[in-house]
Amino acid sequence: MKNILIKFETSNNAIDYRIDNEELLNGDNCEDTFDVNSISEIFGYITINRYLKILGNDPNFGLKWANNIYGNSYDKTSLLVAYDIFGGLFVIKDYQFGGEQIWYFAPDTMNWENLEITYKSFIKWICTDEFSLFYSDFPIEYIYSQSIKIEKDEVLLIYPYLWSKEYKTGVPSINVIPFKELFELNQDIYRQL
Repeated sequence: MKNILIKFETSNNAIDYRIDNEELLNGDNCEDTFDVNSISEIFGYITINRYLKILGNDPNFGLKWANNIYGNSYDKTSLLVAYDIFGGLFVIKDYQFGGEQIWYFAPDTMNWENLEITYKSFIKWICTDEFSLFYSDFPIEYIYSQSIKIEKDEVLLIYPYLWSKEYKTGVPSINVIPFKELFELNQDIYRQL
């Protein structure tokens, strides 16, 4: 498991994390144990480039917290494993039935997309330059220029909405709001489309 720390440290992406279970990290002899249980037991959180949060065992804003919110609106057999500050969700569909594929709820299209990767591949992918390309259409540089401070449970409400025609033509208004609030707003819009 220590291989993942090497990947984090050598990545071109800014990866921040909190280790909550040093004993498990040091005791793991498997080189590539990047499954949901291992990652979530060892890490409190993992953030990438300040806009993606991989859920860990943080008691207030971790895997259980996020899936309580997610499970009230979606299929409880799936598992929310990460979310971004734009309202994007990374989910393992049918996790309770052995599903392994990561799906992404894209806030710029309001559609679910099969990324055709497993969780293990997802953890490796966040360390690559391809990860930044995935977000190339999002207003990341603008957000960085605004010096917006985001807490653990917060995300960004961007207006005009990322999926709207109006978004493409102007400077967006950005507000910091709780994850749950944006999640519920996106679900209401998704159901209406």
